[in-house]
Amino acid sequence: MDTVTEGQLTKYYWMFSWWYTLSILSLYLAFVLKIGPSLMKNRPAFQMKALLMINNVTQIILCAYVMERMRTFCQGELFDFTNCRVHDDMSEKSLEYNEIIRYVSMLKNLELFDTVLFVLRKKQNQVTPLHVFHHTSVLVLMLLYFRYYRDAAAAAANYESSFA
Repeated sequence: MDTVTEGQLTKYYWMFSWWYTLSILSLYLAFVLKIGPSLMKNRPAFQMKALLMINNVTQIILCAYVMERMRTFCQGELFDFTNCRVHDDMSEKSLEYNEIIRYVSMLKNLELFDTVLFVLRKKQNQVTPLHVFHHTSVLVLMLLYFRYYRDAAAAAANYESSFA
């Protein structure tokens, strides 16, 4: 099996750093909860039908692409999680897995833009605490998974294999 270098694997590591995630989420929360509503207070709502259409179509296409990549990665059985295990080695499969994770992360970052559009369209009733919590927690959970769970899963696998 071909192997990849550590540099290839960590090329986009900045996307999974605490500094990046906290900066993005701080800007997101500040705009959605304070700055945006105060800017839009005395202004008419923006009409953004074309931008909304482009955003929605882009999201659909990107999500379909990620799902197709996951289907092929899991050898056709997307919900058979025995085929979708954590790859912690430096193989081509590991590189593909990390590439899919990067795509999902980019998608989740792009989804923050939905809430910004709600604010600019003065649809503040759609900016519920659950909506904001969901978008915030997804990015934090992805960060925790990429930085800590994979390492813990690899350590556990190595620990278990030492007894075999």
